[in-house]
Amino acid sequence: MKISVFVFRLWYYFRLGYGVYLAIAMGFIGMVTSLYYLMVKDVPFLYGIFPSFASFVIVGFILLLPAGILFGWVHAKRSHAFAAEFDIAVETNPYYYKLPPGYVTEAQFPVYLSTIRLLKKIGEREGFLSREEMAEIEELEKKLKVLMRGGQLGTPRARR
Repeated sequence: MKISVFVFRLWYYFRLGYGVYLAIAMGFIGMVTSLYYLMVKDVPFLYGIFPSFASFVIVGFILLLPAGILFGWVHAKRSHAFAAEFDIAVETNPYYYKLPPGYVTEAQFPVYLSTIRLLKKIGEREGFLSREEMAEIEELEKKLKVLMRGGQLGTPRARR
């Protein structure tokens, strides 16, 4: 593996681990610490409700967990932002334009190619394919061959 590929893989794993796990925990700890020691301790009414830091953390966690779930659900189910994020991921993912390595390249698409060739032979023999249909089948056959050789079809919209 090239050193640059290795470094980018490490960078990806760092971003994933930090963004998904560490940042959330560190953000929560920083927020509750700041709120408690800068606000709650100086306001007698709030200090009466939360006499200890632990009680403030527990109540904060109990309130923030369902709020976070609700906001996440709204983001995923009701917001156009989630669809836009998915569109961008599709546009930038090279495997939407070429075949991934593995069984898809080695088994699945060779079966598709064999099926197209067989259907083309049957159609030619029986004479029920028009010239346009035959041209479509031949075009699909060419595209499958390109994909199976490791090429790509189309171009990502983000790169146009």
